[in-house]
Amino acid sequence: MSTKRINFIILIILLILVSLFSCKDLPIYCIMSGSMEPTISPGSIILVDLKTEPHVEDIVTFQTQDTIITHRLKKQINDQKYITKGDANHSDDPIPLFKAQIIGKVIIVIPFIGYIVIFLRRYLWLLCAAFLMFMYIMKERKKLWNSMNILYRVWHC
Repeated sequence: MSTKRINFIILIILLILVSLFSCKDLPIYCIMSGSMEPTISPGSIILVDLKTEPHVEDIVTFQTQDTIITHRLKKQINDQKYITKGDANHSDDPIPLFKAQIIGKVIIVIPFIGYIVIFLRRYLWLLCAAFLMFMYIMKERKKLWNSMNILYRVWHC
């Protein structure tokens, strides 16, 4: 087996593992917007540490009413409130962030594979079905070929 093929197989296995398993204390999120560029590009995945206490200038992931956002802590107002800002944004976020809204501190950024991870999470069942179908066809290809030849001969008689 060639080195390229082995590397490709390893990459696919790693992507599947990353897409399926995220630890309870280290969840994985995919960045979908450009608000944190150039630090974090869209399509990157981030690993968030739930147990580390964030400080000013750390990048954190937090929950708003219906959205999960990743921005930088710019200022601490008091023990319970922060001002956040996306690196690409020109101004601070308009609403202060409460400490209870913080999910965790971003500790690892892996660029460019987030979209692949999202695809695998959504369509893994479809990929598995296609793979099983392909394996079945490869196993039965001689029978299928003979059946197709018989149908061809019958049709053209």
